[in-house]
Amino acid sequence: MVYQKRFDIEEMFRDFKSGGYSLEGSQLAPQYLSKLIIVIAIAYTSATLQGKKIKDMGIQKYVTRPEKRYKGQRRHSSFYVGQHLYYWLQLHQMFPKKYRRANAN
Repeated sequence: MVYQKRFDIEEMFRDFKSGGYSLEGSQLAPQYLSKLIIVIAIAYTSATLQGKKIKDMGIQKYVTRPEKRYKGQRRHSSFYVGQHLYYWLQLHQMFPKKYRRANAN
């Protein structure tokens, strides 16, 4: 249980730094960096909650690439799933409704 919590925290730092928001690459002045961190925290929380909801519904396989386990750990964080849900929805809206209905099966 303790190891799982630690793994979750490490995932969060990875997501903040390079996995989604490139916090390290922002090179902002300190007064702006704190504001960026607040915005990132809100966006991260939203994506993570959406990703958890998708995982709980059991439809993750439609949103992200297949998950492979590495040493018993899950590959995709809830943040990753939530972030890809956003991209998946954008892509889905690009296709005409007629095409979606024709290929619904």
